[in-house]
Amino acid sequence: MVDLVLIVSVIFVLTYHSIKPYLRQLYFLISKYVRPLTLALFVLIVFWQFYVVKSINGKTMWDANMILTRVADFPQMKALTNEYLSVYPNNILLYLYERGVWLFLGKPDLPVLTLFLARVNIALVDFSIIVVGHTLKGLFNRYTGTVYWILGFLLMGLSPWIAVPYSDIWAFFFSSAAASLTVSIFKAKKIWQKIIYPVLLAIILTASYFMKPSLIIFYIAAAIVGSVALIIKKSTISFLSLLTLAITTIVLALSFNNYQKNIPNLNLNENRAFSMMHFAAMGSIKMGAYNPADYFADKRIKDPDKRNERDIRVLKKRIVGYKNVGNYQRFLIRKHVFNTADGGFNWAGNGNKIIFEPNPDNFAQKLFTTQKISFTAHTAFSFPVQIFWILTWILTLFSIPNERLFTQIFKYSIVGFFLFLLMFEGGKSRYMIQLLPFILILASIGADNLASFIRKQKSLSN
Repeated sequence: MVDLVLIVSVIFVLTYHSIKPYLRQLYFLISKYVRPLTLALFVLIVFWQFYVVKSINGKTMWDANMILTRVADFPQMKALTNEYLSVYPNNILLYLYERGVWLFLGKPDLPVLTLFLARVNIALVDFSIIVVGHTLKGLFNRYTGTVYWILGFLLMGLSPWIAVPYSDIWAFFFSSAAASLTVSIFKAKKIWQKIIYPVLLAIILTASYFMKPSLIIFYIAAAIVGSVALIIKKSTISFLSLLTLAITTIVLALSFNNYQKNIPNLNLNENRAFSMMHFAAMGSIKMGAYNPADYFADKRIKDPDKRNERDIRVLKKRIVGYKNVGNYQRFLIRKHVFNTADGGFNWAGNGNKIIFEPNPDNFAQKLFTTQKISFTAHTAFSFPVQIFWILTWILTLFSIPNERLFTQIFKYSIVGFFLFLLMFEGGKSRYMIQLLPFILILASIGADNLASFIRKQKSLSN
């Protein structure tokens, strides 16, 4: 695949001037029939997505499969389920969702459940991309929204991650919904808009907190930027919307918090939950990623206070172990690279699956899997997607001069996520999926800024 991409790229560069007139004709032809062609392309993408999730349907080697097996084989794994969800309470909501689907489908086996949940992922991803693109069209212009759609489908819509039922895809959906609803709330004029949009955002906020607590960073960023906008008397959110959002969120959060302490058929122990210091200690060594030694050490300690003391002690020891600020900075830079570098979002390491129905002739399996599960190997699609990932970050840089209110919210969100991943468990680009909507939004804004700059330069030269 890498060789093919390089060959095609070289041929394109060498023949560009010869085929330029034909490319121009093709552009005008596409412009003439843009709507039917867009619809046809979207249908092809959806067909491809369904083909991919069916082809690479299988088991992962980490939490995604742990939850699924506990759902599909609950009677035999009740004790393990109680322990797992007690240690990782952020997966309770995901477990309840997957168990609800399992019961709704008539208690199917693991392959059927996994495939159905993957198909739900398709709907979540496609809906998210379409809605945010539409929001950007209204907030900025058609070009910005179109760029978002293109980048969104290239990096997420066509990604094999849609085949993995886990909180990452839900986080992508939550971030997308939060971005669109926040814009809608700030722009709301009618009373019903000032009530309905905050209620919907409160649902998203609550679900985000209980499934992926790091997503709260976006709301902190929005609060900071909104407060500054209020102080300098720029447009900001209405009091009715704020009140509705606050009351609804509090009611939902307290209700679910009480419910998860009394879930039927489960006996959870909140004293077993790992604290934030556990993840801070884990994220302060090697790649800053998951560390089995920390997991087993904390799991042996039953007392939460002693466990937290152990985590603080280990964290201090590891930071002191860097000996000077320079060494610690080098560790953080290296960790940030691991956090952000892979455009496949660490698919070869985290996503790669043990296929339920392996077929050596299946194209999707050739493209997205390796013969052996490896945390360092790359799949055939790793190189092409990396090109678009690098392009995305380059375009993001061009959004820096944009000082609009919403642009600042997305900038603060990304910086906040980066700091969070440096402070706590990170070390893999899979965590980029949860903030990918914000990155793509800034890249789309940057693309529009770049296009405007090029147009101005051309007009000046003429």
